[in-house]
Amino acid sequence: TSGLAELPRRYIRWSPPVPSRTIHVAASDSLQAAINAAQPGDELVVDSSGTWSTLSLPPRSDSGWITVRGDGQVPPRGTRVTGNEQVPTSLAANAVQALKNTGASGWWFTGIRFLQPVGAINDAIVDFQGGERLAIDRCHISGNDVEGCRRGVFANADWIEVAGSRVEK
Repeated sequence: TSGLAELPRRYIRWSPPVPSRTIHVAASDSLQAAINAAQPGDELVVDSSGTWSTLSLPPRSDSGWITVRGDGQVPPRGTRVTGNEQVPTSLAANAVQALKNTGASGWWFTGIRFLQPVGAINDAIVDFQGGERLAIDRCHISGNDVEGCRRGVFANADWIEVAGSRVEK
């Protein structure tokens, strides 16, 4: 490759992981605890009525995938989300991202909203520092109408793909 950024893709070049175990995360459950306990092959299916604070991905050294998927309706693969889908939400706190990665690998997100609420001033809503094999598939990443945000996704890692997602404000 040339090292230059690519034009947006309609779908991620990897195939979605096939889960070996499905874990349902209710709106009242700790999504962070479920992420921390997840093992390669797990699929966390997240209640679309839930809202969680900043999520942090724990470092892993294995080669497997962990999927975090909203239980709401998302368009088929190859179609971009509109931002109107009923999906679970991760909220950014002030100066902390909605999704933070410091070296984690093998995470696939589908049908999740990453949101910067009013009053949270961040450099990025999703922050991937290190790691590899990170996918944001048909997710909604949004700043707010008051402060805005410098970056929807800050990516400083290997093999990151964002496809079918809406990044705004």
